Amino acid sequence: MWPIALALALNCFAQQQEWERSFEAARQLVGVGQYVAAAEKLEEARQAAEAFGPDDLRLATIWNALGRMDTELGRYREAERALRQAVRIYDRAGRKDQEYASMLRSLSNLYSCWHWDSRAQELAQRAFDIHSKTLPTNHPDIAKDLRLVAHLDVLEGRYREAESLDRRALAIWNLRPEGNQIDIALTLNDLANILGGLKRHAEAEPLLEQAVALAERSAGTEHPLTGLTVGNLGALRLYQRRNTEAERLLARALAINERALGAQHPDVAVTCMAYAQALRRLNRKREAKEYEKRAQAIRANHSAEDASQYTVDVRTLMVPPGR
Repeated sequence: MWPIALALALNCFAQQQEWERSFEAARQLVGVGQYVAAAEKLEEARQAAEAFGPDDLRLATIWNALGRMDTELGRYREAERALRQAVRIYDRAGRKDQEYASMLRSLSNLYSCWHWDSRAQELAQRAFDIHSKTLPTNHPDIAKDLRLVAHLDVLEGRYREAESLDRRALAIWNLRPEGNQIDIALTLNDLANILGGLKRHAEAEPLLEQAVALAERSAGTEHPLTGLTVGNLGALRLYQRRNTEAERLLARALAINERALGAQHPDVAVTCMAYAQALRRLNRKREAKEYEKRAQAIRANHSAEDASQYTVDVRTLMVPPGR
């Protein structure tokens, strides 16, 4: 029996090494904005983690990471399946800790992409409640929760409440700015959009410019975060009637998004429509029509998938262990 036990132990050690190697490679790829390649590495890590057993928390960690990556890539059906798997493993283990709350936040973020606001709000509140009971008030996870709730408030038109939450999140990030540049850029971007919704565009402009600079410096010129912030700055330039500058910024954002996220990503459709508007203002109407057609085709492709058939009541994701 001893040789068999040794062989099993060696195999488990090899699977652990493969899991760690693939997971770290995925983390590095995310850092430079190569999301498609990162998702492939995460799938390799998931396959290695399957050897640990269906209830192993390492497998839940990979499912959560896969779900977050699929959300970023606009693969919402796959994202929901992965995130539900992660939450169920933690439910069966009876774990309601910081990691579990982060999984609920990931699922909430996904549902906000589908505009299922009530479901997203419920999960975001649960995540915030868990973190509030277990973490100090200036912890980064609290800031992430605040930013998500602010985003959900924006979807409901509660801009002033969202502004307050994002400013609280930004204050937390600024306590340790050296390690949180990407989160600061994201929050500045969100806050600028909120101020735009409140017609306070003069206040929004320096925030967006700062977000672009931070994104380029901390994430790189080809990262999706840079595409996001550059695109939003281009949209602001459209509002300001600085059409030539808007066209240049939006063309750059579109190129970044296509390379990093893929030509069929929902964000590409949004940028195509904004770019078409800039082209129309520059009397390049034929080009504008082509980009409008592209945006409509991408949106039609995503709306053709009835997301409701792929989900369940969120309460079934939070049942007591053993049920």
